[in-house]
Amino acid sequence: MEISKRLAKQDSVAKFFFLLFWLLKPFYIRASGTIQIGDICLVIAVALILLRGYIRINLIDVKFYIFFGFVLLVNLIYFIKLDDFIFLKSTLFFLFNLLAIYGFRELINDDYFLYKLDKVLKLNLLIQLFLYLLDLGRLQSEGRYMGTYNDPNQLGFAILTTYCLIYCINRKLNIKGKWIFFIIASFMIYVTSSMGMLLGMLILFVCEQYFRISVVKKEYKLVYTFYLMFLTIGLLLIASMGILAISGNLKGNFYIFDRLLYKLDKGDTFLESFIIDRFLYPIVNAPKYLLLGSGEGLMIRFAPKEGEPHSTWLSICFYYGIIPFLFLLSWVKDNLRKIDYYVIPVYACVFIEALTLINHRQPSFWLLIVLGSVLTRKKREDNFISNNYEKQNLVIKNERNKIQHNNSNI
Repeated sequence: MEISKRLAKQDSVAKFFFLLFWLLKPFYIRASGTIQIGDICLVIAVALILLRGYIRINLIDVKFYIFFGFVLLVNLIYFIKLDDFIFLKSTLFFLFNLLAIYGFRELINDDYFLYKLDKVLKLNLLIQLFLYLLDLGRLQSEGRYMGTYNDPNQLGFAILTTYCLIYCINRKLNIKGKWIFFIIASFMIYVTSSMGMLLGMLILFVCEQYFRISVVKKEYKLVYTFYLMFLTIGLLLIASMGILAISGNLKGNFYIFDRLLYKLDKGDTFLESFIIDRFLYPIVNAPKYLLLGSGEGLMIRFAPKEGEPHSTWLSICFYYGIIPFLFLLSWVKDNLRKIDYYVIPVYACVFIEALTLINHRQPSFWLLIVLGSVLTRKKREDNFISNNYEKQNLVIKNERNKIQHNNSNI
């Protein structure tokens, strides 16, 4: 009895530190790539879970552990070969994410924990909004807003994944009012001028609107069809503005389109511009490393100048090779194999946006994938409970009919 009480209290403290991690994660006190105060909270939370006296290995995460084994092996080989600590540092990022995945997997079966996490995530969005309105956030030299982060793209990615987590948790727990936070998230991403994140939010919004037509009541189908028509026209207008921006007719009038034009002007062709903007020189110059991996670091080996490719699916494959990458993709597939129909727009948004930026060093992306497995399991459990409930009602109804029939005969 004493042991069970101690373990329950330990779990409660672990949940508290995990929530504290989410609350403090946006506050970058030190340089990017170094330990922040929120990261310490996550390590404490996972340590408390591991110190319960037993360690559970969830089978669904075995492929991620295998992938991490390859990460460790590849980076260790290049650390020995090139004698640069950057390879070990890159491994520590993945170790940190592995701990986050393990801890989150242990906690997400508790709906009350998810309810509290939803509150913390929404509070994060409100904090970033108020800091912007009060002119207390940081600005990049170009004038792009980055809030409490060290980079506008960091803020944009954090806002996008935070809203996606809110969307999924609200769906699971049937919490209303997520559209308020969609507006806040869209506005905050807009002020960062992050093109990829804006594209992600647009994809999420459009996918959800078209998915909803299947559940709209019959009497509202016609009205909703007209709404989708106007939405399509609006999207075409936005696309037209983008074309005008590219042609130079809107230059100087819309900053977001000026950024689009700037990105497309980096090279002679669209493909060349994309390679320069995403710093894909290493992948273009040394594609053979897509097979066995180049290690994550010292990209100057393959590029004309210092830098590293933007974090995308392709860059992960380049760093660690095709076999580890396939294990990673298989782990993603296992988590999302039977995802709830209504959260497909979230994952469509995240995975399409991941073609431009995945930010694989941040745990929010990986935890969003872990959350998908719970949505799947919850869906099956709900169906099972619903079916049993209906069967029980049918049995009770039949018994009542028999009793009434017998009474009438008497």
